[in-house]
Amino acid sequence: MQRIIWLLFLMVLAGVLAVLARSSSGNVAILLPPYRVDVSVNVAVALLALTFAGLYLLLSLLSAARRLPERSRAYRAAKQQDQAMASLAGAIKAFLEGRFARAEQLASRASKESRIEGVAALVAARAASQLAEHERADKWLMQARATAQVDAAADVVQAEVLLEARAPTEALEHIERLHKRGARHVHTLRLKLRAASQLDQFEEIIKLTRRLEKHRALHSAIASKTRADAYKGLFERLASDAYGLTGLWQQIPTSEKTDPLIALYAANAFNKAQLGVQSKMLLEAALAQHWDTRLVQAYAQCLEASAQGRIAQAEQWLERHPQDPALLTTLGTLCIKDQLWGKAQQYLESSLAIQKGAQPHLLLATIAEQASDTQRALEHYKAAALWAVE
Repeated sequence: MQRIIWLLFLMVLAGVLAVLARSSSGNVAILLPPYRVDVSVNVAVALLALTFAGLYLLLSLLSAARRLPERSRAYRAAKQQDQAMASLAGAIKAFLEGRFARAEQLASRASKESRIEGVAALVAARAASQLAEHERADKWLMQARATAQVDAAADVVQAEVLLEARAPTEALEHIERLHKRGARHVHTLRLKLRAASQLDQFEEIIKLTRRLEKHRALHSAIASKTRADAYKGLFERLASDAYGLTGLWQQIPTSEKTDPLIALYAANAFNKAQLGVQSKMLLEAALAQHWDTRLVQAYAQCLEASAQGRIAQAEQWLERHPQDPALLTTLGTLCIKDQLWGKAQQYLESSLAIQKGAQPHLLLATIAEQASDTQRALEHYKAAALWAVE
């Protein structure tokens, strides 16, 4: 629309000038002694316009020629920047593809552009770290920090590099520096969890796992396993301290006490501390929430003078899980402990009828030996050996 308006304006202006030129009858005398030139007003105006246009064109050409070196430098700089950006993009792509040597090479090219030097140096550092070139990674990190563009990102990459080099203490320093800046995002929490895991800081592992799981930043299965392993470390640390072990168990949230893996580790720890009753109770509580074969098997190992109470409890479970071979094997084990040989044999044979395995055969061999049936004991030992190999 704007172009149409300008076109109409120029057409009107041309018409006005044509009318004025047509009605003009004057002359203009140009004196160049000893010469005199008479021209019409229209010609004089045309000459002035052409002169002005010529001067304008000449000045424009001179100005363009003057700016040519600057424009040439700007063009080269823009081209270099485009090449650097292309190299940086290629470096990131190569890094994601796992081609770390190529990624470092391209990032090195990109680092020559000052505006992206910091980012390119960090990509190169990360690639060098993946190649286990830790000294080279440190040099790239120093170059990145020198740009003062990427301080926070440099701390993150530095922490990652240190964790890969198994230097968790130094990595934690950079993570804490990030936290002081207020950068408590999910990735830094994950890095802190890795550092805590390498340092066996079990209490910190449990806290961080809870936070990450709360933010849905850690898969529930991974969180459960990580937390259980941390508790296992704490239980083993207190293996000879019955009082400390009991205190630790009381501090664990109820929702975590019934986690099968945590309950299993706790039961083993209580047994080692000669606290068989506590082991039995926590296994029963956990099995009431989560039926787990590992817990059923551990139930047979609780240290108690008599297995009568556990046999009664296991028989109640059997009413709800009549086809569970692990439960039948556990019942057989408990009956052997209380010298209930007939019941033990019955449960173990029922277990084998459902699922073959080495453990029931070993227990049946024990029963056969008790009955002085050497031939039968030998048969069960052979069967147990075969199943153990399979």
